[in-house]
Amino acid sequence: MGAQWPDPPADIEGAKAHVRYYQRLKQVMDTLKKHEDELDFFAREMKAQRVVERTTGHTWRALLNWLYETTSDYGRSIGRPLLALAATILLFGIAYEVVLLADGGYLLPRQAIGLSVVNTVGFLPTARDASGIDPKTLTALMRSLGMVQAALGALFLFLIGLGLRNRFRLK
Repeated sequence: MGAQWPDPPADIEGAKAHVRYYQRLKQVMDTLKKHEDELDFFAREMKAQRVVERTTGHTWRALLNWLYETTSDYGRSIGRPLLALAATILLFGIAYEVVLLADGGYLLPRQAIGLSVVNTVGFLPTARDASGIDPKTLTALMRSLGMVQAALGALFLFLIGLGLRNRFRLK
C-alpha cells in the first residue's frame, strides 16, 4: 500500500534485474487475483524491457514497446486508442481531400470524412455500401491510403477492446 516503485534503471544489468522482478511480482498478483496490480507490474516490466532493448541494439522492438505504451498505456487505456482512432479518421479524411484536389477532383468534407470512417471500419461487410462512393472512382493513392487506414483502424479498435477487457477484468 502506497509503495513508491523506482523508474527502470538506465544500465542494462539493472534493467534486466527489474524485468525479472516485475515478472515475478506480476505472477504473484495473478495468483492473488489482483488484476489492477498485475497490469501495473506488466507496464513496469515493459518499461524496463524497453531499456534492455534500447541498450542491446533492438531499436525496432524498443520503438514498438514505446508505441504500445503511447497508444494504449500497455492495454490499460480506452481513451488513448479512441483518441488515436478519431485522429486517424480526421487526418485521413483531410488527406483524401488533398489527394483529390491535387488530381482536380473534389469531395465534400462530409464525404471525405465518410470515406475515412468507411476505410477505418472497412472490414465490416456493409461498410463499403454505406459510403455511397464508387471504389472504382478512387485513385490508386487513395486506395493505398485506405489500406493503411484500415490496418490502423483495426489496430486501434483492438487496443480499445483490450482496454475494455482490462478495465472490466475479463479473462
